[in-house]
Amino acid sequence: MTPQETPRTSRLETILGAMATGVILLSVICILLTFFAPTLAGSAAPIVESIPLIGLPIGMLLLVGLTVATIVRRRREQS
Repeated sequence: MTPQETPRTSRLETILGAMATGVILLSVICILLTFFAPTLAGSAAPIVESIPLIGLPIGMLLLVGLTVATIVRRRREQS
């Protein structure tokens, strides 16, 4: 039997995955805070409400970048 090679992920893929997870998770937490804590302390409320408006599109772009990086790596490995 030949030992199977474990798929090696690049540093770029690891960083993009971690960044996407962090940004999307922060956005979801802020959405939940907006729903369950409507009496959020005065000046913090607009900031907490606006984070998902910026974070979710950035998270989606990071996921697209991760997908492109993975496709490019797999095509290079096949060649």
